[in-house]
Amino acid sequence: MFPKFEIFDDRLEITSYGSLSKGLSQNEFFEGFSVPRNKELMRFFKDLDLVEQMGSGVPRILQAYKADCFQFSENSITITRLCYSNHARYHARCHASYYADKTAF
Repeated sequence: MFPKFEIFDDRLEITSYGSLSKGLSQNEFFEGFSVPRNKELMRFFKDLDLVEQMGSGVPRILQAYKADCFQFSENSITITRLCYSNHARYHARCHASYYADKTAF
């Protein structure tokens, strides 16, 4: 299932379906630990040099978003990014359409 982008007047919410990887706690996630959900897919991307280093994504995400932006459930993770201007909403729409194009088959 593809991520869901929801644009509101004051925020952008991105929901990724599926929970944290098995065995990874929320505390470990916020400490920067990364465990791929699909190890075979990660190995494939690594062999094609499509990822620069295994496990670097979570620390980069945590540099951009504070812990209170994340909402965890059994079936999804939602990141909420507050937007305070029309300029921010414009960029949120651009990013949402960019990622929607990248996930289309």
